[in-house]
Amino acid sequence: MRGTANWNLEGHTGGPGVPASRSVIVDPPDGKIPYHPASLVKRNAKNPADDPQAKCFLSGLPRINYTPGPFQILQNAAMTVFIY
Repeated sequence: MRGTANWNLEGHTGGPGVPASRSVIVDPPDGKIPYHPASLVKRNAKNPADDPQAKCFLSGLPRINYTPGPFQILQNAAMTVFIY
């Protein structure tokens, strides 16, 4: 089963085109990100239409790690490479 962490790491009830999901955060136990108050205001003011994925852009790090889709990790003694 695919998760919905690419939409929101915290548990959420879903919305248009976004299925509901439980939180993927295990610490703190309440499953909530301990935002600074100013950051929480900014997060709550986000418009879903401003989402890069809604405009067919790549998500960027770290969100792309949660986005359903293939990626490959290559590693040797000198380096680690993530290919998306």
